[in-house]
Amino acid sequence: MINIRETFLKLTSHRTPKGSEGDVIALIPEFKFEKDEFDNYYYIIKKPDGTFSDTMFTSHLDTVDRGPSDWDNKRWDKEEGKWVYINENKVDDKTKSIKHTFEGDFVKTDGKTNLGADDKAGVTIMLNLMSEGVPGLYYFFMGEESGCA
Repeated sequence: MINIRETFLKLTSHRTPKGSEGDVIALIPEFKFEKDEFDNYYYIIKKPDGTFSDTMFTSHLDTVDRGPSDWDNKRWDKEEGKWVYINENKVDDKTKSIKHTFEGDFVKTDGKTNLGADDKAGVTIMLNLMSEGVPGLYYFFMGEESGCA
């Protein structure tokens, strides 16, 4: 069994926008994932009799690519009809850390970053099931948040 809290905090410690999902896989070296033709990661645990399970578990690895380094450094340009950078000091969001805060049993952020828990919780649950040897096909999809930049 994995340490669920520790795993969740590790998985939500950085934003992982589309294209950086491999960073999540690198955080969990205890599993040897395979990749399909679309670069999605998967892992199979067969039943004790060696047959395949009919159960499939799914989650996605990417998070929305938002944080203070981006939004605090932009303003809305009415003429151009889009967000523009105030200055050229853009920080690379792919490596931007998440600041966890705790309220009782709840894990949150400081309100300036995106926790990415919309499916990192699902990833954590799946990793726990995998560590317990629960038979199934475990699929971790890429680029689900790609339209949310």
